[in-house]
Amino acid sequence: MTYSFDNRSLFVPPSIQDHIQGTLNTAVIFVMYGDYECFKSANVYRLIKVAQQQ
Repeated sequence: MTYSFDNRSLFVPPSIQDHIQGTLNTAVIFVMYGDYECFKSANVYRLIKVAQQQ
């Protein structure tokens, strides 16, 4: 999947085929590709959880 800097969107948008939390028709969608053993991925996961609560 690639990212377009021109229109700031994913070429292949998230769909119900992906592992999702929430709905896909929101103003902001977070897409995370992480490594479960990487502390940086764990930090980003915690940040996303805080954003979801707000």
